[in-house]
Amino acid sequence: MEIIKIIPRVIASFLWIIASLVVLLFILYAFSNTFKHYVGNYFAVIDLPNERLYNTVVEIYGEPLNIVERNENFFIAQYDGIEFSFRRLRDGNDAAMVTVRIYSSEFRFGRHRIGVGSTREEVKRAYSGRLHEIARSIDRHIFSDRPTLNGQIRDRPDGGFTVIDGITWVEFHFDEDDRVNKIIMYDNGP
Repeated sequence: MEIIKIIPRVIASFLWIIASLVVLLFILYAFSNTFKHYVGNYFAVIDLPNERLYNTVVEIYGEPLNIVERNENFFIAQYDGIEFSFRRLRDGNDAAMVTVRIYSSEFRFGRHRIGVGSTREEVKRAYSGRLHEIARSIDRHIFSDRPTLNGQIRDRPDGGFTVIDGITWVEFHFDEDDRVNKIIMYDNGP
């Protein structure tokens, strides 16, 4: 008879442990998603909406100073301090943005306000903060069978590096004084 009295307490304890684990995992997941990106939307910083088409860029920035045709499917629209690469759509009415190259110090990203003119150390510090490192560790444990590329900094042969931040890849190129002289952004990688 005493076993029958103990069973509800054991079940209640078991359910409490399960509920606590679910809450803890949810908090860890929310924490890792909150802090794993240095910038939530790089393209919003340069005033681009989710629809990144040539006609949208012209509406926002005006007519380009110059258009460089690479081939029949690819062209570059150049503005003062920024240029956009486009691939023509099959219907021929518009073109989808492929990359953005930033040469102007006008555009600053994230809470550390990095951009053209920032030092190599400032950029690395922006991507290796304590919260970012904790989030990357949590991300590795949650996705241990297939760790994401998110948060990785990869060295480039030209002395710069590429940061994989969510689905956005950001290349930082440096001058001889180790200051950023060009930033190239790719949506969904190069």
